[in-house]
Amino acid sequence: MSVPRAQCQVFATTFNPEGARMGNKVLRQRLKGPAVAAYYPRKTATIKDVKREFGPILATWDDAEEDRFEYIEEYAEAEREECAQEEDGALPRPARSDDLETPMVDNLSDRARQVTIPAMHRSELYDGLPGFSAGNVIDEDAAKHERVLAGE
Repeated sequence: MSVPRAQCQVFATTFNPEGARMGNKVLRQRLKGPAVAAYYPRKTATIKDVKREFGPILATWDDAEEDRFEYIEEYAEAEREECAQEEDGALPRPARSDDLETPMVDNLSDRARQVTIPAMHRSELYDGLPGFSAGNVIDEDAAKHERVLAGE
């Protein structure tokens, strides 16, 4: 038996004359699992766990869940009221493309191209720009609209 082999047996080390990587250094270290597990607090039972375990046998009360149900009921009730008001005509219906005076089509006839945007919308477009005032735009729009209707 060689001296290095005997030395390894005496001192309880691994005999590795080729120097192959065997992972002994890593395997000798302390395990990290218990330290990591001890870092986090132990899990305590929640109301949800009790419900899952005992089911319908035990009546429980979960404030967070009850608040969530209450919020959903209030939201659904508000939606129903809003729908009822829209059906009654109390709330204005949102504008649709067929309600607009300006057609929303690209291939328009010459006559249709002359249709202008309603005055209130044009004033909103030009309002705040330098050199334009809402009154001037409305007056110009009204005059242009009259000319289009007259066929000029």
